[in-house]
Amino acid sequence: MPRLTSVRIPKTGIAVFQAIATLDGERADNLVAHLSNDGVRTLPTLVETVRTAVGDAWDEELADAFVTHLLSLSTLAIGHDFSAEDLANHLASQVAEELGDTEMEVLPGRLASLLSVPSMRAFGKAVDVSQESDRLLHTSRVITDIRPVFGNDVEREPIGAVISHTLRLDYFEHGEVRTVSFALNTRDLAELKKTLDRAQAKGNTLSNLLDRVELTEFDLSQGESDD
Repeated sequence: MPRLTSVRIPKTGIAVFQAIATLDGERADNLVAHLSNDGVRTLPTLVETVRTAVGDAWDEELADAFVTHLLSLSTLAIGHDFSAEDLANHLASQVAEELGDTEMEVLPGRLASLLSVPSMRAFGKAVDVSQESDRLLHTSRVITDIRPVFGNDVEREPIGAVISHTLRLDYFEHGEVRTVSFALNTRDLAELKKTLDRAQAKGNTLSNLLDRVELTEFDLSQGESDD
């Protein structure tokens, strides 16, 4: 288990901490209040909640980055049993040179409050549980192409062609992105689609079960893919 002293803020997170520290008091309180809503159980809803709470103080990119980093910190705190106060104080000290005295005075308390919000701790736990695997899928893609079939005389036009598909999966393993590819034919595609449809149907059945027994479901999907 890593020690708290080994935790470092990535460069992409510095702007988020500056934004938290410089947010006016009313909106900072509003942000904590909005995140305390027990109805926030999906990532798109979480992002929209943040955007609503801070208004025009942050643009969409900054609001998205805030959710990403806060979830990461919540998961870190849950997974390694760091208290919200200790983690907040440690992280705030790392951006001291980027902030004035007033901002540094409020940042640790705001971070601790955000990390202590029950809904964020619940999300952090959900992320922690969902990532208990050796490999985590990052992106997937199917590349379809036509491959010519030549006869004995390769200087003559192809005698035919086959349509082929390549399933490419990018995944995280030990913090690194790796790739694996599979060749598929039309039958393979149909079998894969059948398997995925069945998995989705089982997921829907379990979602209905959770609704019936009034058990909260955390939806960690990012929304619809553009590709």
